[in-house]
Amino acid sequence: MAHAGSAGEPNPALELLQGELSREEEVSRKDDLSGEVEPWNKSQERDVWSEAPTWAVPALSLAVQQAKTSRTLHLAFFGLSRLEEKLILSPALSGLVRLDVGHNDLETLPKEVAKLARLEQLWVNDNPRLSSLPSDLTHCHRLRVVDARRTSLRNLPAGLGTLPNLIAIDLRGIEVLKSKLVQAYVPPHDDEEEEGGLVFNNASSSPQAASSPPTTAASSDPTSSASTLRSGGTLTECRPQHAETPLLAEVIARTRGLKSYLLRRQEIKELKGKLREKLCSGLYRDLSETEAGRVKVVALIKEVSKVFPEPETFADVIRNCDRLFPDRIARADVRKIRQEIDSLKRQNERKKLAAKLELRLRALYFDRINPALVEGIVHSLYAEISELADVQFLIRHAAQLFPERADQINAVKVFQNLRALQERLALERAEAVEGVLRAMVNLYSHVDPPVVRKAAEAVCAPFRKVEELKKLAADASQYFPTEFEQCATRPRQVRLAFVGESNN
Repeated sequence: MAHAGSAGEPNPALELLQGELSREEEVSRKDDLSGEVEPWNKSQERDVWSEAPTWAVPALSLAVQQAKTSRTLHLAFFGLSRLEEKLILSPALSGLVRLDVGHNDLETLPKEVAKLARLEQLWVNDNPRLSSLPSDLTHCHRLRVVDARRTSLRNLPAGLGTLPNLIAIDLRGIEVLKSKLVQAYVPPHDDEEEEGGLVFNNASSSPQAASSPPTTAASSDPTSSASTLRSGGTLTECRPQHAETPLLAEVIARTRGLKSYLLRRQEIKELKGKLREKLCSGLYRDLSETEAGRVKVVALIKEVSKVFPEPETFADVIRNCDRLFPDRIARADVRKIRQEIDSLKRQNERKKLAAKLELRLRALYFDRINPALVEGIVHSLYAEISELADVQFLIRHAAQLFPERADQINAVKVFQNLRALQERLALERAEAVEGVLRAMVNLYSHVDPPVVRKAAEAVCAPFRKVEELKKLAADASQYFPTEFEQCATRPRQVRLAFVGESNN
């Protein structure tokens, strides 16, 4: 073949994460190997490669024959505009582990790709017209890596979030999809481990742009590491010498955002089906008997999914749909339904917090309070404290906010104590943040203070405890990177370094 794999700029994040795959593939290649596959005749070649350039057919057929034993199919740089279903279903590819169709002109992938039960790596990068991935790709339970750089993907199969072995998805260079996922990204908690990553280039964070690795012999050729990996290189060959821990940390830290987003999409899709079934079999049964009526129901459900993007609240709508939706669909006001649901949730949450507050008071005063009076005390407190966040704060800091004796409880005074404590804690945190800022100004004296302040605010955001901020300021040189650019573009790495050191 003219090309062993999809060339392009090195992708060190994916290469690091995939280094372990080489050894596993060597083992898998020894499994379930049947006899030699007979070479295709001319008629079969014409059938399978009908959309391929004539010059490429011999090399393409050879690649398929080689894939029987290598478990890797390289079809990059062949000008392919379509993959035939018959090719994917070929017995020669039944044990395929890696499929590389990068640098072609594909618009879609056949749904039969989902039948490659052993598939672990899918490379579709640099197919500028590729707009979607098969929804059934979620049946590839062994899938670990998807390289979709510089394609035109508009969305991802929601079920990808359920794949347990998914290590990384590279979506760099996809502007339309990027704007959706950036908004959906939810950072993970720093003290929880992650196994996998999302390599994703956006305005605020770029794994490769964030740090400029030194040029080495291994990295001087922009295609060497990627080609070595794709052609079945060993662990040592695939692991770039210039890779740094912050890059891996960033890849790992992004996993939860992607999977959470995709899982939410999958849940919403299922909930939309449940709501449609309930409305069409109940409130709008007669309406759904006509095509025009079904269109109206579907449009209403689509509007509901926009106003209720959270699966939990969408489920509340389904449970209460008989009383939330009017008899006539034309009168349905989804915004008003949202207000009713929010009001209902608020009432339920207040009831739960009231019960917790009662228990907290009983524990605080033990045998020094008349149980019959507790409910009245809670009621008087609720008359003064209306915000749920304030009630939660009251429960959390009850020992500091309530008087020594139960008969001294005054709701107005308790609320005043609550506000005073909140202001004091806010002031303490502000002072701790200023301490971190001063430490950063000393570390990065060559950077303008306003720029450092912005970075300091981003660094301090994930730190919940004032004591941690004070320690961070005191030992700044231990936790902050040498280069300010790394701190500015990846502020959460400081938190990861702090947590890692604290756990040692």
